[in-house]
Amino acid sequence: MYVKNLYAKNFRNIKDEQITFQSGINVLYGKNASGKTNALEAVYLFASGKSLRGSPEKDFISKGESSAKISLDFCSSRNTDVCKSMSLSLLGGNRKIMKYGYSDIPKMSEFLGHFRACTFTPDDLMLVKGSPEERRRFADISISQISPKFVRCLNDYHKILSQKNAILKKAQISGNIDKVYMEILNTKLAESSAVIVKQRAGFCENLQRYAKDIYRNISDEREIFGMKYVSRTKKNYGDEEFTKNAYFDIFSKSLEREMKYGVSLEGPHKDDIYFYIGKDAELERFERDCEKGSATDDEIILDTSFMARAFGSRGQQRSVVLSLKLAQGELFRELCGEYPVFLLDDVFSELDYARRSYILSNTQNKQIIITCCDCDILGSFTDYNGIKVSDGKYTSDRAGE
Repeated sequence: MYVKNLYAKNFRNIKDEQITFQSGINVLYGKNASGKTNALEAVYLFASGKSLRGSPEKDFISKGESSAKISLDFCSSRNTDVCKSMSLSLLGGNRKIMKYGYSDIPKMSEFLGHFRACTFTPDDLMLVKGSPEERRRFADISISQISPKFVRCLNDYHKILSQKNAILKKAQISGNIDKVYMEILNTKLAESSAVIVKQRAGFCENLQRYAKDIYRNISDEREIFGMKYVSRTKKNYGDEEFTKNAYFDIFSKSLEREMKYGVSLEGPHKDDIYFYIGKDAELERFERDCEKGSATDDEIILDTSFMARAFGSRGQQRSVVLSLKLAQGELFRELCGEYPVFLLDDVFSELDYARRSYILSNTQNKQIIITCCDCDILGSFTDYNGIKVSDGKYTSDRAGE
């Protein structure tokens, strides 16, 4: 998959620009706050529907303007002669117009999945050392690019969860609750939970197949990397009926506690993904602990010296994130038949020479868009399309000089 053109009008500091990209490596370079990341964010919106930096939609519109528009021309790596197009008009107040080709797209779940991208930013280190929410978000955005059903199910889950929390909040004050209606909500939550858990667990299992080998290559085969999805249902994640029944039972048993605290305490919105580094025997023991559920206890986590979050060095954590991002691309290729576009925002300054070289030496059939302040960070590598960025304007110099 390749981006050919990005057009942006009144998008952040971009007034009216068309940026042309080439297959292979493209480098957006210039001073800080010149607009490099804004271009990447515009591309990323077509893949995820979300901000690269977690910003609200109103921040996309240039100051003093009432609307913004971005459009993307892209093609499949299997047929580079046929271009597809998408556009997104932001009208303020969370109003938007989405198009695929000439057709209006009414829902974000139908907008996603046509174009796919993987990102790598300095903030992605939070995948390892941050909260479980960061790891769930990574999985959810990844799955959303390949499964519209998952997007709809996730949206339904959060709508029902909001309804349940509103009722629990009132029950915390009054001490009373409609148990029949709560049972209906819990049934719907359990059904959505089963789909979410199955998709997330399957994603993690498949992602690990690639991430394990990539991490081994980056670390010169000194260490082994693994990952595990951990849910309160503890096992049989692939069996939707089992998970649905297990969660309904968990929801029912936690009702008194939830009334006490006025909020839902159980569900996939509490699940986590564990990343771990070590030797074969250590990782086998850890996986057994996860299967039994003992690794969900805080004492076990703190006592597990090969958990990347708690004990991995900064270099190991960078390697974990890099492995996950490259593995994400490999998994997309396996499931969709081609690589996504790779968006690397100011990460080369965070990576040492060996890790930068690993990325630059594995570019076959991939389009990579990199942002940096100075192209010197690419070292002796010269096979790229350079685009100079200054105050929201983009000038292609092709040589990067």
